[in-house]
Amino acid sequence: MKQRLIFIDVIRAYAICMMLQGHFITALLAEPYCDENNIYYHIWHYFTGITAPVFLTISGFIFTFLLIREGERSGIGLKNPRVIKGFHRGIMLIAVACLLRKSIFFVDILHCIGLALIIMVGIYLLIGKHVRHVLPIVLISITLLLFIFNETYNQYEYSWLPEVIANYLPHKNNTNFFTIFPWLGFVTLGGFIGSMFYYNHKAKHLYLIFTILLIVFGCIFHFQFHTFHFLYELTGWEHFDTLSRKGFLFLRTGDMLWTFAVFVMLRNILTAPFLQRIGQNTLSIYIIHCLVLNQVIPMFNLDFFFHKSLNPIQAIIGAIFFVVGVVVLSFYYHKIYKYIKERYFAESMSRKMVYKLFTVLFISFFSFIITNAIYTLSGEDYSAVVSYSILYYLLPAAFVASILLFLKKRSLFWIPYSILCFYILTEGFINGWNNPLRSIYLLVAITVGYGILGVLITFYFKRLREKKSYLPK
Repeated sequence: MKQRLIFIDVIRAYAICMMLQGHFITALLAEPYCDENNIYYHIWHYFTGITAPVFLTISGFIFTFLLIREGERSGIGLKNPRVIKGFHRGIMLIAVACLLRKSIFFVDILHCIGLALIIMVGIYLLIGKHVRHVLPIVLISITLLLFIFNETYNQYEYSWLPEVIANYLPHKNNTNFFTIFPWLGFVTLGGFIGSMFYYNHKAKHLYLIFTILLIVFGCIFHFQFHTFHFLYELTGWEHFDTLSRKGFLFLRTGDMLWTFAVFVMLRNILTAPFLQRIGQNTLSIYIIHCLVLNQVIPMFNLDFFFHKSLNPIQAIIGAIFFVVGVVVLSFYYHKIYKYIKERYFAESMSRKMVYKLFTVLFISFFSFIITNAIYTLSGEDYSAVVSYSILYYLLPAAFVASILLFLKKRSLFWIPYSILCFYILTEGFINGWNNPLRSIYLLVAITVGYGILGVLITFYFKRLREKKSYLPK
């Protein structure tokens, strides 16, 4: 099966457009109109809630589908190039999410998808040669366990963990909505569906059977009250009775499966190229919408000017223009990117060098994350000021240092670090920080992050020089 699954791109297009309008109206619709007793708002709010499950499931579907397909061509385990690509993709999504939120403590859907992809890669590697028979069972088991015992593990406390890690886990005091549990369950569910779809893609009447199964299981999950009430009467297990009353995740699973079924049935109708392009450019659309709507750039965003101030008519018209505008900007972004790539980086050597420098930037960001984590573990109160300090101090210095290592100027590697340390100490004395040890903690954290950066970059370029002739020797 080499052809692209068009209906998957169309589902992704639907999900990203629903997300755009949902975020726009949520951010800008005035509070008096956000009334669940209003039938129109209630219907809009219900259908907007389907967006995240659809997006997470489709991410797991396409990732697993491509992972298995490439594995049968290239080999199992690390021989599969999709393993490394998936790991890189996961790290990249987490890095982009942290940059957009300007914090490593806030966990959003991009963090969740990125970490879920890394976990999926780990599961694939652990299973080894038994992918065909074991992987679908493992994936659907993870989904059912996470959904069935959601109310149980939500009661746990993770105060013994650093906050940067605990925020990825559900607990009473966590204000983050997209924690890895239970939302990983939708990604693994998508992986299960993707694996079964691939292994049976040669079956007769594939799409008819696929659609019927989606509708049937959608009914079972959507009407979870009757499903779990029946299981409760059958087994007497009180947990089933609890799920019949608090089966939110199963309800959304049913809605998601029905959404899939609709797009599968319309697969020969919804084939417009622009819908496919939207589905293929979801990451750039997400990033652009964050820049335009959210306060990524202070005072230059829609939320700053129109926060909770629009009436319903203004919000609806604005949402339509917002979705169209962001999608058009995404199209132009890719056109400009393609032009620059062909005009200035047509040669293989130029492209490869640019790609390697971007890889360096992401490794630099990794050192930034490590630095934040170490500063937190030191026991210091982690404030926004410190977060911005590490972000704006460490990243530029780390990037300059990476270029120096790239050019094999090892003797100059510590110069940006020395300037950075001098600046931090000077600022600490001038501003009169309340805690004198604060500068020391910050310096220790940055030293560790900077050192990790140096080791990673040196190792990275050493391996490249063994394979590529265009790197300086």
